[in-house]
Amino acid sequence: GLAVATSVAFQMLMIAAILLRPEIDPARNPISEYAIGRLGWLAVLGFLASAAAYACLAVALRHRLRDRLGRIGLFMLCYCALATAVVGLCVADPVTTPMSELSAIGRVHVVAGISAFVVLPVAAVAINMSLSRTIAWAGSRKLLIATGLLPTIGFMTLVALVATVTPAEGWPPRLMFLTYAA
Repeated sequence: GLAVATSVAFQMLMIAAILLRPEIDPARNPISEYAIGRLGWLAVLGFLASAAAYACLAVALRHRLRDRLGRIGLFMLCYCALATAVVGLCVADPVTTPMSELSAIGRVHVVAGISAFVVLPVAAVAINMSLSRTIAWAGSRKLLIATGLLPTIGFMTLVALVATVTPAEGWPPRLMFLTYAA
């Protein structure tokens, strides 16, 4: 329940940041941009809520994941919690900063964020596949497979949209985050 509440809190805080900061174009700027300056604490708190959601889910599942695949997925989920907390605590440089000129904290933010983007879909598939193999969860096998694939679909959609003319900083990551939350 706490994992769901903190995941919803992340979404609500990001919506609040978008509504309260109309000077930032959500179609052209990354979510991280909301952590800079006025009301930046909303985005920082949002990232920390997302990290808490991953951590709460890991705690809730830790005794149910007994096979190697489940343990690997759990480890990856814990990594995502840590990386997402780092994203919140290490505020990004402005989006206009060239990659070669990022501050040390900006580089940490980027590395932590990208690694969490990539690792979470793998963690979701591993965890849900592991759970689907147990007797207790056998009745939910199809639902587990489908929800385990949602983050992968979100990530692949991000990659596909970025490969086209869609700006990588705007809506594609927001759509991906919705699949991660689901």
